[in-house]
Amino acid sequence: MPPCHWQPENGSSRQSMLMTSSTTTPHNVLLTTPLAAAVRSSVINRLRWLSVVLLLLLPACYHMRTEAEPILPRSFGVATATPAALNKIRNLVEDNWQLRILEDYSVEGVLITAPYHFATDTGLGQPAGGRKYYTQLKIEVRRLNGQTVVTIAPHNYEIRTSYAYGLGGELRTMYKHYPYEEYPGMFDLAPLTLELDRVSTVIKGLLH
Repeated sequence: MPPCHWQPENGSSRQSMLMTSSTTTPHNVLLTTPLAAAVRSSVINRLRWLSVVLLLLLPACYHMRTEAEPILPRSFGVATATPAALNKIRNLVEDNWQLRILEDYSVEGVLITAPYHFATDTGLGQPAGGRKYYTQLKIEVRRLNGQTVVTIAPHNYEIRTSYAYGLGGELRTMYKHYPYEEYPGMFDLAPLTLELDRVSTVIKGLLH
């Protein structure tokens, strides 16, 4: 049998090869390819979009209401004559409240205001800036049974929100409008109730 000779150099090379092979497995090589990097980037972007979608959809059942409930108008009689009452209300809306009247049906005695922001929900779980409640008022002034009757109702009711998210290294903002008829579960009706009561009280005081 030929004598055994220790060859440290070859042994070191062999050990080095083993170490190299242990750290460059096919799996690790795949993780560092440009294709893998592109896949990872795509997955991250999809997850970001998913988080945005969840932010938009999860609040939809906040109040567990599946159908829009009717919102009762406020109606009351006043001593002021009908034409004068309509003019006073118009001046109140445009001059005092600085709110535009989009539709003015003077003959029918109907005024419809522009949408305006009247309340913000900043409670737990709300997006940055909160949920902003907007409405349009429909104000009718008619002569019924010998007296002037004023009726105040929401012509439109919606929530407006904005969501900030990152995509592709950029900060973007998504704006959403939620009409009450389409997303009734998102709405707290208490703010609108308070707003209708406030408007009714102000107009009653103006016309009495």
